[in-house]
Amino acid sequence: SNVRIIWDVFIFLVIWYNSVITPIRIFIMSGQDSTPQALISLDVVFDFIFVADTILRFYRPYIDGNTGQIIMDPQLIRSKYMGSFTFYINAIACIPITKLPISLFLSADRQSSLLT
Repeated sequence: SNVRIIWDVFIFLVIWYNSVITPIRIFIMSGQDSTPQALISLDVVFDFIFVADTILRFYRPYIDGNTGQIIMDPQLIRSKYMGSFTFYINAIACIPITKLPISLFLSADRQSSLLT
């Protein structure tokens, strides 16, 4: 459906944003006193979007590769999704990376500037 295509494109753009902005924040902006509030707010919104996408995938019908039929049984959808590599990728994507202790890579000053 068109809604699913639009959602998937939106999720792609969110992933692109996170893959570009997070490294910039960690390695370039961490020398500043604090991270701009707009970026922190956007990160929180995107974290919730990743969680919503992960939950929605438990309800998305799929096409069975063997029969070509659309599978709409919630139990089959859940078991296929939880058994897929995609589930683990999405679960990891839900982790707010800038909130994790990354002291192995950054000094305490740089780490605190990411969190403020």
